[in-house]
Amino acid sequence: MLWLVFDGSELTVYSQPTAAKIAHIATRPRVGLNLDSDSSGGGVIAVGGTATVDETDVDPRDDAAHWAKYSDNATQFGLTDVLADFSTRLMISVDRR
Repeated sequence: MLWLVFDGSELTVYSQPTAAKIAHIATRPRVGLNLDSDSSGGGVIAVGGTATVDETDVDPRDDAAHWAKYSDNATQFGLTDVLADFSTRLMISVDRR
């Protein structure tokens, strides 16, 4: 599961700091994501862009846009405290849709 916020040009994604994607982005910043657009796998959107590690030691619950989008789901699934483990913020500049 990937929880992200898209502002029209950039995706904000939070990751665990030890995730393999962090090392991969350092050496290969071009990324592609295939996103489920209808929650059941029936509509897939592919995007591509350049990823950067924007900040470390952050709490996604302090990101107003991210928390507004996901607070209900986090509460429903008991993930509110777990989100603090995703303390590395990635920014992906989308240039391919």
